[in-house]
Amino acid sequence: MKNIIMRDELFEESIRSLLEKSKQKCQNLLNEWNGMGLNPITTASELYELIWRPDVIHSEAVMRLKAIPPGLTPEQETDFLNRLKIPSLYPLEQAANQCKMDPYCLREQSAFSIKGKSVIFGPGYETLVMQKSVICTSKEQENLGLDILELQKTFNSLNQKARGRLSGLVAVDGMRIECDDLKSILEIE
Repeated sequence: MKNIIMRDELFEESIRSLLEKSKQKCQNLLNEWNGMGLNPITTASELYELIWRPDVIHSEAVMRLKAIPPGLTPEQETDFLNRLKIPSLYPLEQAANQCKMDPYCLREQSAFSIKGKSVIFGPGYETLVMQKSVICTSKEQENLGLDILELQKTFNSLNQKARGRLSGLVAVDGMRIECDDLKSILEIE
């Protein structure tokens, strides 16, 4: 039997929407940084560092900005330093705080990458979108998966009518199903 992928398309669409909003938060942070005229952020790793340590990254960039070019006289050095415009850290910290509150902006998710001056979806994007998909390798698993998807739809409908008060966990013979607002997890051992 060929592998069959059972997908929760409503869940996938909701995750895509959340990831798009998270990407915009990261883009806002990158735009703040780029607007400062400091050294460019070119990798996802640097972006994630900027989220968690904007003060350190800002300080390091400002120190490079303050580096006095060689060959200046003392008067020229003073003039150079007096003309420097040091960008404020505050807007950068505000944008970073927005990212910190968003679980999809975390490094562990690897949801984003950098291309030029833009935040793009990274290697973890598809994994996050497809995390509730089930790959069936036998007809028995396919039938079980269809039953579970039906259970999930029924549970979600009931949970919605109960205003979210159902516990959302069903466990049967090596299977664990979590149902809540369009989500389910199937673990077949």
